[in-house]
Amino acid sequence: MTLYQIFQLHSFFLLVSIVSTKNAINVSQRSLQNITSQNNRLNDENQSMSQTLDGMENDAINQVVKKDNLSIANSNVRDVTR
Repeated sequence: MTLYQIFQLHSFFLLVSIVSTKNAINVSQRSLQNITSQNNRLNDENQSMSQTLDGMENDAINQVVKKDNLSIANSNVRDVTR
């Protein structure tokens, strides 16, 4: 086998390696894009559910207040979250 043939063989394997690596990168990028899309969708769902829950909590509080003839004054409300 001549030096030129060895060079051609080496070049061929290098080319195959480059194409294979590029393909693997493309697959990884598609996977990342799918995961990012799924993450964004779940974040949107969580935000929507949080808003729905907040509304339900407010409705429940208002029903209790109305039922028992109570009133909620902001000056009497204290923030206990930390």
